Amino acid sequence: MKSRINNLTLCALFTAMIAVCAQLTIPFAVPFTMQSFAIYLSLLCIGAKRTAASTLCYLALGILGVPVFSAFRGGVQVLFQISGGFLIGFLLMIGVFAFLLRCFPKGNVAVCLFAATLPCYALAVVWYFLVLGVKANYFSVMKAFACCVFPFLIPDVLKILLAVTVSKKVKKLLPILR
Repeated sequence: MKSRINNLTLCALFTAMIAVCAQLTIPFAVPFTMQSFAIYLSLLCIGAKRTAASTLCYLALGILGVPVFSAFRGGVQVLFQISGGFLIGFLLMIGVFAFLLRCFPKGNVAVCLFAATLPCYALAVVWYFLVLGVKANYFSVMKAFACCVFPFLIPDVLKILLAVTVSKKVKKLLPILR
């Protein structure tokens, strides 16, 4: 019973953290949120299964209209905007990370996190074409990469390094994570 309560508590905690981090925006030409940082940190602190549960809960809240997505948006329509590919891509990223850790149990977690982020980018590019490209009849692979990949590479590497550092401290401070 205690294990079940711990799992629910951790999933709720990290769901809330993803929602809060989605509101933390770093303004640039393309605004960056700390949402992916929350997912990286969650993967490192509570593992892929609980992170998947937390992320599914976060997405469900947002789809139901709770303003948990970036810029306090909510509703299913957010998924049909350009950023929807990233939101769905988080689930793909979690699965790829779990797969990489199974294949390379002694691998560098930062490298595994970055490698797991690449399919998220790929889905974002495809989503870009589906949402904007078809509507605007504007198919350009370079434009999609310029919007969905290139601006996020360096910030995501920095978020990964921050998550690796913070996760070590968090695990020491929170006995529930051990």
